[in-house]
Amino acid sequence: MATQKIYAGAALRETRARAKLTQRAFADRLGVSLPYLSQMENNHRPVSAGFC
Repeated sequence: MATQKIYAGAALRETRARAKLTQRAFADRLGVSLPYLSQMENNHRPVSAGFC
């Protein structure tokens, strides 16, 4: 069975902005690296299964 990839860049960015967090602080809270968060926010990577 094929898995569906979920791209949620805009939602991640909006959530981060509402919380008034930098990408670094948001990445730390999510437990991901800064480059990975950046890639997710820019829809270059799907959201990890752990976030769904």
